[in-house]
Amino acid sequence: MESDNVSEVRDAADQYINEALKLQNSDNPGLSLVSVPLNCMNYLTWSRSMVIALCAKDKLGFITGKVEKPPDNFNLFEKWRRVDCMVISWILNSISKELVEYFIYTPSAKDLWNELEQRFGVNNGPLLYNIKREIASFTQGVCH
Repeated sequence: MESDNVSEVRDAADQYINEALKLQNSDNPGLSLVSVPLNCMNYLTWSRSMVIALCAKDKLGFITGKVEKPPDNFNLFEKWRRVDCMVISWILNSISKELVEYFIYTPSAKDLWNELEQRFGVNNGPLLYNIKREIASFTQGVCH
């Protein structure tokens, strides 16, 4: 009985991986998944939009780590790499042109996602608050 449960779980995991490694005919590297690209100020809404879009495409596991990179000599490695590159291109196409050059060499979709989160995510909240507070304290000088 227990081995049946283990087998069912393994089958479900294999099915999930196989689905995640599929690309549709409409999937292409030039696709932008969100309407507003990431800039320095919209990370939270941008990331939520990207998560929704990647979930709809069954590719969320590539940024969460649920679809792990197989060993290079494993038979699914090339398939994984092809789909991971597609996800990388979707993310890069959804970043403003001014920012994309800083992330172009990131090796995997998960690494790219983590780097973007580290750079623009909630950890920068106190910094953003201080900058906004400083800006609000500026006054315009009087010209004579």
